[in-house]
Amino acid sequence: MGGWAVAQSPILGTTITLQRLKRRGYIPLIEMYEIHFFERKGQSQRTYGGTST
Repeated sequence: MGGWAVAQSPILGTTITLQRLKRRGYIPLIEMYEIHFFERKGQSQRTYGGTST
């Protein structure tokens, strides 16, 4: 079984959750992006296409 087939396996969505990864010390990619991109630019909130949410 190739890596792509494993990555698309439905069981991964139920066994490897963000909550479990956080408990083990992993940081979700979206949080890393927010930390490194938004805080570096001094922005405290997300924007999409220049419109604040």
